[in-house]
Amino acid sequence: MCKLIASDACLNNPINPAHIPFHKNYLISGIFVWGYNDNDNHFIPVYIGSAGGKSPKIFGGIFSTAAGVRGGWYEIPDWLQRRCGHAGAITYLPNDLNNFLEFNNTPTHTAKLTIEYIICNFRFIYLQIKDQYTDPAKRYVANRIGRERILNKPDRYANNLPDEIEEEIDRVFGFCYNPPV
Repeated sequence: MCKLIASDACLNNPINPAHIPFHKNYLISGIFVWGYNDNDNHFIPVYIGSAGGKSPKIFGGIFSTAAGVRGGWYEIPDWLQRRCGHAGAITYLPNDLNNFLEFNNTPTHTAKLTIEYIICNFRFIYLQIKDQYTDPAKRYVANRIGRERILNKPDRYANNLPDEIEEEIDRVFGFCYNPPV
């Protein structure tokens, strides 16, 4: 199992959350990318998050966001559904109660099947950094991966990060920057 900091053992090998013990000692601040491994074992990034200050920290953020996606709170774009093998899918938007109820009450809804596929193949990678850098770092990673390739859209404006932090972010998340389409 990977150590609970960004280590060389975790690079290019996102963590299976089944191997993470939940304990108060693992409450760390930083940024994370979660996604899934496709049929070719490529990591496909889906969501970028940050946790710092009084937030639930990295592991709480990862799992609460995954629960929200699974519950139908996020847009599920047609490209992601097609990537998961659902041809003819249309973008799911949780913009009214009827869409939300249809998503949650129809087991064969293509967006629902897409999320189940992602959850079954769920992986994440993270980097522990100081609270003051979590939001700018999240925006930096979103810009590097490509905002059109992720479910959430962090602010476009990245504050200037120190060069050493950008280098560490690129070392840890660089393999996510050009996911297969």
